[in-house]
Amino acid sequence: QGQAWSRAEWVEATMPAWFRLVEPVAEGVTGAAKSAMKAQLDRLAEGTENLDLRALGLPESLLAQLGGADTPLSALLGQVTPAMEQMSSGMFAAQLGQGVGALAADVVSGTEVGLPVTDPGIVALMPAQVAQVAADLGIDEAQVRLYLAVREAARVRLFTGVPWLGPQIEAAVRDYGRHVTIDVSAIEAAIGSVDMSDPAALNEAMSQAQLFAATPTPQQQSALDRLGATLALVEGWVDLVTAAAVAPHLPQAAALGEAARRRRVGGPAQKAFAGFVGLDVEPRRLRDATNLWAALFDRGGMPLRDASWDHPDLAPTADDLDDPLGYVDRRAAPPQPDAMDLELDRLLSEADGDA
Repeated sequence: QGQAWSRAEWVEATMPAWFRLVEPVAEGVTGAAKSAMKAQLDRLAEGTENLDLRALGLPESLLAQLGGADTPLSALLGQVTPAMEQMSSGMFAAQLGQGVGALAADVVSGTEVGLPVTDPGIVALMPAQVAQVAADLGIDEAQVRLYLAVREAARVRLFTGVPWLGPQIEAAVRDYGRHVTIDVSAIEAAIGSVDMSDPAALNEAMSQAQLFAATPTPQQQSALDRLGATLALVEGWVDLVTAAAVAPHLPQAAALGEAARRRRVGGPAQKAFAGFVGLDVEPRRLRDATNLWAALFDRGGMPLRDASWDHPDLAPTADDLDDPLGYVDRRAAPPQPDAMDLELDRLLSEADGDA
């Protein structure tokens, strides 16, 4: 289903998916921000019990949640956890909304970020951004629009036709976010540098803070490797399918393909991952993925190439990108089942018959 979306429509359509993806990161940021704000509150209130809480510079909205300015400090410290959670969660949600809004000014289609963030079957283009891309490239806008529509249709068709692919990408992003290391000192510095009675200033400080630690954990690195390989495989497949479809019809097909590859360097996908989950996905493996799909097509045509998406166990991995020809050989001549495999198949068939 083809649609033309404004920036606001893209944000509205994709925001549920973004919230779902970054939920583990949001939980980490919320916990770190809560701890940092509580530590500042402890320092400000040290050594006193009967204190007008307005002297701490707390926002009126937070004071109301805590029972008013005359709440005893001991009671305040007992209540601070849920209030801080709500405030820091709201700040992260606002930051995510701002990030998605900024990203909406960059993307040219619904799933250009490489994730299935739109509803299944929706092929959406952003006319204003498409026109800008055409102007920047000096290529007829009709050609640019058709090329980008074919790319988006190919990506949407892949996500729709391979039901395990989108969940696998989301799982890698969430695994990365679940093990993300939040830089608590950066949050403490951001919170300590602003007036806590000004929620807007607090939100701005949080949005500017470098929230994520620079060195990924081993669990993050594993998720990063899986995600980087899968994104490269998706985009490499889309590149080949699009090129084959448009080459006979668009005079500027080659230039448009090169422009699409350039957009991936520092483009919307990289900005999204870096800003929302602190993840730096490099497009360096894209060439390996493109070569792998091309070699599959050369060996067995479209059936062999596209059958590699039939099951997660058949799909190429990061290791296969290091040895694409070895993967092609295994796919073209898969090993024959041994006696144990045949016996297992027989037992499973009997069990299915009894059921």
